[in-house]
Amino acid sequence: MNTLVISSYFEHVSPTIRNFLEALTEKGLCYRASSLHSVFESAEEISNALYRAMLVCNRARIPLREHFNIIYVADDQGVRTDWKLSRFAFCLVVLNGNSALPLVGRMQLELLRHLL
Repeated sequence: MNTLVISSYFEHVSPTIRNFLEALTEKGLCYRASSLHSVFESAEEISNALYRAMLVCNRARIPLREHFNIIYVADDQGVRTDWKLSRFAFCLVVLNGNSALPLVGRMQLELLRHLL
């Protein structure tokens, strides 16, 4: 699988402003990729849909940092990665899932109905 780099667009601002902008961005990341386990059949499917969603954003020049943020979660099984997502990213991940999954297929159809 290819790797997408989430680069920071805060590189050329003062640390105080950078911290403020990062906090503001973080506030909009209300969803977790791990909450999609009830929608997708496996963690690999979630990872694939995440990758495709990031690829869509990357190609559309939508800053990934505004919609995706990797986090590390510690639990009884150890430390694992998760992603904090904006509402936009959460929906985009679902839309990029396997259309044979009920919620994914419904969401794709609803979007198409809305567009037509």
